[in-house]
Amino acid sequence: MCCTRRPKIRIMEFTHDLYDPRIIHARTTRKEELTLTKCVVPEKRRCKCPLYSDGKGHFFTLTRDKLGEVFDRFGPGKRIHGRHNHNGKRGNEYPLMREFGSWNCHTIVLLTFQGPRPIGDDGIPFEGDHKNGCVTDYSNDNLEWVSRKENARRRYVLEALRSIDIDPVQVPYKILDVFLNKKIISDTSVLASRLKKLRGLLNPLFAVFNPDDFKRWLMMPQDEFDQMISKYHRDPTFDKNEWDMTHHCEI
Repeated sequence: MCCTRRPKIRIMEFTHDLYDPRIIHARTTRKEELTLTKCVVPEKRRCKCPLYSDGKGHFFTLTRDKLGEVFDRFGPGKRIHGRHNHNGKRGNEYPLMREFGSWNCHTIVLLTFQGPRPIGDDGIPFEGDHKNGCVTDYSNDNLEWVSRKENARRRYVLEALRSIDIDPVQVPYKILDVFLNKKIISDTSVLASRLKKLRGLLNPLFAVFNPDDFKRWLMMPQDEFDQMISKYHRDPTFDKNEWDMTHHCEI
């Protein structure tokens, strides 16, 4: 199957930051403003040009005073039928920058924006977690250094969301941070059941409410949450993207 890429981001002009030599400020041909940070990459690599990232899934190289976007690549295993899926399950291969030491894109972004890989108290290096489970989404907001144990725990959270037909990729990063916070979510069944009840009343959930709303709802004692939910109903005369309540007050 042929994979079509989006058009390249074309840089019209750029300048180096006056105070931080790692930073480049650029403007695209579509008049968009970008702030690019020089990436941490291996010394041994094919391309000796500096690599930059906007932290939002885009990479750029600076060559002879010309700044151009470069795309990720996959290893040879991508050509093996059935080898890949990019939803957080086993069998994933990660997109990488082949000309820059063949490092995984998410590793480069983490090292660049979040610093060196931490070492746990058990001596085991931390892993790079894709919060929404999509390994092709290596924007900085979707990545975090976590322990191996924490990384495994988060997979259960994503499975709980999928079990009620919520695609983690469609959840805003800041709300996803609430769902992944083990101080807020200690039981994934509670997460699934409460979100299912809330979605039955209010749709779309993630376009209307903010992280603090979800944090409050998920940390309520069960009896208080049930009492709150019982005060409202979905108006059947509204379409699926609208909602109403029997009481005019904050849910």
